[in-house]
Amino acid sequence: MRRGVVLSVLIFMLLAAGCGTFSVMQATEYVRQAYGSINPAGSKSNILATESYNGGMLVLTKSAVGDNTEIIELFMVESEGVSKIAKGLAAGYDEFSVNRLLDENVMILFGHFAEKKQQEAVGEEKEVGEEGQDQEEETGEPAEDEAEAEEAAEGEAGPEGDTDDDAQAADGDQAANEPAETDQSTDTAYVKAVIMLNNWQIIEEDLSGDRGYIFVVTKTADVEKFDLFDEDGKMVAGMGDTHRKKKRAYQTAFLPFDELPLPHTLSLDNIEQVRVKNFNTDDERVLVLEDAEDFTEIVEVFNEHYATMKNTVDITIPDLNILFALSDGTNMILRQNNASTYIVTYQKGEEENHFYLETDALADLVGELETKLAEMPNPEEDAETETE
Repeated sequence: MRRGVVLSVLIFMLLAAGCGTFSVMQATEYVRQAYGSINPAGSKSNILATESYNGGMLVLTKSAVGDNTEIIELFMVESEGVSKIAKGLAAGYDEFSVNRLLDENVMILFGHFAEKKQQEAVGEEKEVGEEGQDQEEETGEPAEDEAEAEEAAEGEAGPEGDTDDDAQAADGDQAANEPAETDQSTDTAYVKAVIMLNNWQIIEEDLSGDRGYIFVVTKTADVEKFDLFDEDGKMVAGMGDTHRKKKRAYQTAFLPFDELPLPHTLSLDNIEQVRVKNFNTDDERVLVLEDAEDFTEIVEVFNEHYATMKNTVDITIPDLNILFALSDGTNMILRQNNASTYIVTYQKGEEENHFYLETDALADLVGELETKLAEMPNPEEDAETETE
């Protein structure tokens, strides 16, 4: 009898210990659910790297957006699901990217390697899709759309973010015009990263051969240099003052997932007013629409194409902004890039979430609002006339 009791206690302890474990599979499923809630288009996201952290897990993903660019997102996953998210820059036309965030007294560095550099070291890249199961993606040559993106104009600038002034200026000046530190056509695999902080401390991290990395560092100093080495101990790529790529790490931050402004369609009953303004000029005129009849059609057309929106980090301010002030205190802003592409921004307090929308259906309706705005009296011109 006593043996039976002891055995039961041992089984219970083993089960309890098993319930406390946190697997990559569990974390991936939580990320899949979270990713689906913030991506109306339902596109898939590739897992680049995972790292245990504070009893949970960090999961780094990469996804394509509709403007022929890629973004990476770092999810903090805990026992109940995704608790935080941070957006970062993918490698783009560079060999690799470096993103930096602070979480209390810990610095987290994460980034993405260009496929040509890591393709021989990488096994299989997993996808997180709508179906809820991991799917294998063939490795080797980059996908056709990625290859086309590499051949696109070198002048394409990366997304803007919360970088300091020097970092933003360096990013804008260097990203498009500087040659790669080494020949991207080779298949060199990175095996080690050596990071020098601006307090002269050196950190060495082994690389697993994945297409991305997550480093949790118990230091909060900024990154001065970031060097990558191959298996022969040769430095094959780097970033910092001693390299031609002098730009700094992209500064980002965690956002609590429950505070993230989630995308949604528009309801006429919840729109208090619509404000139209052109930010490409010094013109201070604002067209205010409060009668639902004035914006019903544009709402209906937007809702029809809502499901094609893709998450993005592009927060550039296009010429024309159409702000929908909603009754719950949040905003949705439709920012026109050109006749067929838009940045859709959801605002909740100080937090924003950005999406890319491509459609020709809104062009005429947006054009009509722009014409109405241009036809409004200009207070500044009237003031100048009175002065004369």
